[in-house]
Amino acid sequence: MTDYDAIAQAYRETKSLPIKQYSEAFTFFQVLESVHGLAVLDVACGDGYYTRAMKRQGASRVIGVDSSHMMITYAQHEEEAHPLGIEYVLDDAETMNILGAFDLVTAAYLLVHATTQHQLAAMCQAIGKQLKPGGRLVALTINPHLVLDQLPPVEQYQSGVTAQGPLRDGMPLDITMLTASGPVRIRDYYWSQGTYESVLHQAGFGMVGWHAMRVSAEGFHTYGRAYWQAYLNNPQIVVLEAQKGALIMVSATPVAST
Repeated sequence: MTDYDAIAQAYRETKSLPIKQYSEAFTFFQVLESVHGLAVLDVACGDGYYTRAMKRQGASRVIGVDSSHMMITYAQHEEEAHPLGIEYVLDDAETMNILGAFDLVTAAYLLVHATTQHQLAAMCQAIGKQLKPGGRLVALTINPHLVLDQLPPVEQYQSGVTAQGPLRDGMPLDITMLTASGPVRIRDYYWSQGTYESVLHQAGFGMVGWHAMRVSAEGFHTYGRAYWQAYLNNPQIVVLEAQKGALIMVSATPVAST
């Protein structure tokens, strides 16, 4: 399991990588749409990067939760320096106390840290308890349809995935991101689309949607369309969306999108 306390400073630098700036954040907020007036819980908030962005975009109440003491410390220091009215809580996702009734729960790279299906289910159950009926979960996670033998080298996008395939539920994935301070290495775990949808259904979610990664106009302008093609053809991440209590509607398999 990754020790985020040990990599906290370098991990903050990964937000400047091209994929993070021009695809991950762009797609994430496209799926979120307007958060104005919403009560938001950001689980696995890290140093509060997305937490602050949602508050700045008009969310009425925002709480960030993370299990890393160092990440929460960075987030709290930022809140003290530039107050936005965000509360940060040190807690584990699968055992966290009920912190309110939220319209939206976000979870950037939370579910990929479940090492067993039982732990994955516990995370989804805990998230469901935080949501109002009809509330949404929006999560960044590993693409369940990743094609391992077609992944570009880490150096191409300063970020990449390696694994000892073939893909199977619970298998470890090694994520490497190249920053100015050196490589950041994270251990994630793979879960299939069917497993994600099964545990979400069991946790009281109905509608499940999968959103392909996109690139912003600024990203295409800065790097050109050819630069992004390999990434868009086989993105290592996707956005997962689920609605609490909705009728069961499973989307089509996520595909690349330009």
